[in-house]
Amino acid sequence: MVSPSDLSDEQIRTLAAEILGRDEYFRPGIADEAWRELLTRILDFFDFLEALRIASPLIYWMILGALLLAAAVLLAHVVWTVRLALRMPGPEARERARPPGPGFLEQAESLAREELFLEAARRVELGTIELLLRRRVIALSRSDPGRALREQVRSSALPEAERSALISLQRRLEAGLFREYAADRSLYQAWLDLHRRLESVAASP
Repeated sequence: MVSPSDLSDEQIRTLAAEILGRDEYFRPGIADEAWRELLTRILDFFDFLEALRIASPLIYWMILGALLLAAAVLLAHVVWTVRLALRMPGPEARERARPPGPGFLEQAESLAREELFLEAARRVELGTIELLLRRRVIALSRSDPGRALREQVRSSALPEAERSALISLQRRLEAGLFREYAADRSLYQAWLDLHRRLESVAASP
């Protein structure tokens, strides 16, 4: 008999693998046991149905009908859920469909009621710029400074009186916002008057 001390490490590993590979040492994993249990239950259920079909056909067909109805309901629910998901708009479409908030003039009116006339004038200025952009009188980006607005207004097709008034009011507003920060009701009223005039004279170039 060969003594274990006479075996090399490789021979010991090979022998251990052969021993553990025998049936008496086989231990199925938890997942294998779960699948085997599930398969057994399914087969047992079909055996029960087959026996029921012979012993009590009425109950058999009632159970089978209930199973088919449940399967149809589940299938219909899956189809409905998938169709609903496909019809739902994406994030961009939902953003476009979102109801708009208060316009600039509505915001300005609310601020003016609180006597925040400088901020109210700023909102009317934004509403005026929005109007000119919508009528394609000017073309600005968010990063353009106030100087770019004045340059475009000077070269626009607006009447001279409106061009001069817009440039003057824009400079007054900048001075109020960045230097004086005064609560000026007259500035707010002047912006409102200019916006009303531009609504009737602004036109596409």
